[in-house]
Amino acid sequence: MNGKKFDSVDKVQWRHIPWREVEEAAKVMNYGAVKYQENPDSPNWPRVENGYHRYFDALMRHLTAERRGEYYDPESGLPHMSHVIFNALALSHFARIKHEENNTEIHKEETVGNNNRGTTYTIQRESMSTSGEPFKVQYD
Repeated sequence: MNGKKFDSVDKVQWRHIPWREVEEAAKVMNYGAVKYQENPDSPNWPRVENGYHRYFDALMRHLTAERRGEYYDPESGLPHMSHVIFNALALSHFARIKHEENNTEIHKEETVGNNNRGTTYTIQRESMSTSGEPFKVQYD
């Protein structure tokens, strides 16, 4: 008896993730936590000011060091590419946050009932800002 199972492209193929490299990236995160004396219950890296740009710069420094032939980061002792992976994850986090903030649109709605408040406003995340800037609320 031959059974069939269709694993379409929209299903995540977790078994193909290079887990050793993921673990090395986690070691980079742990190294940063110790270096910056983080509270283990509240990591610092998502709260870094200007995080997208700073993690991009760090990613590029580690990538270029590896491209020059330097396998290990002299400060952490961990592979430069492990730093690249962690920084790419951080960049992905900040890019998603920025995308979510920029994909907020204000829609006018009629007030239901007679509450003498005029117009109400709601925020919906389905619409996209064409300018790339967050929408601003203007009250009539």
